Amino acid sequence: MTDVRSVTNGLYVYNVMSEDFDAKLIGINTLVFNPGQSSVPTGHRQVQDFNTKKQYSITPQGCNVSDIVFDLQGPCVPDNAEYLGSNYFGYGVGSLKYDAYRFTLEKTDANITVIFTQGDCIPVLEGVSGVINGVAVDSTYTFTTYEKEIQDRSIFNIPSSCQQS
Repeated sequence: MTDVRSVTNGLYVYNVMSEDFDAKLIGINTLVFNPGQSSVPTGHRQVQDFNTKKQYSITPQGCNVSDIVFDLQGPCVPDNAEYLGSNYFGYGVGSLKYDAYRFTLEKTDANITVIFTQGDCIPVLEGVSGVINGVAVDSTYTFTTYEKEIQDRSIFNIPSSCQQS
């Protein structure tokens, strides 16, 4: 998952995101890519635990714990989403047909527009705009390298020092 705006600043920040909808966990590992160099892990990781409604921001310097005010969205289209239409990314044989939806993230003032592949509902693009937990958000994310199964579950590990925060 990549925030497209970072590319225009000459810095390509991307996240390896793992979602386990059964366990109600999201893990995000942040990496940075500078043109002409290789990808570098930032040491920043987030774990969102929707069972406890806590988000853990883990860095080499420590941990910050905050509340999550919204529920985990399902793996596909939320019930409250408005269908915006279908279209294609690309051209010809290699094109990708998608469906677009818009919804308000519950318990926030954030609007989300999301595009899923038609048929198998894999996220392709997401725009988030509004306020979440008192923080203004205006980001566009692209989803790449989708895998159906989580290869490394350690992304959900929370250090013991963080759990006591």
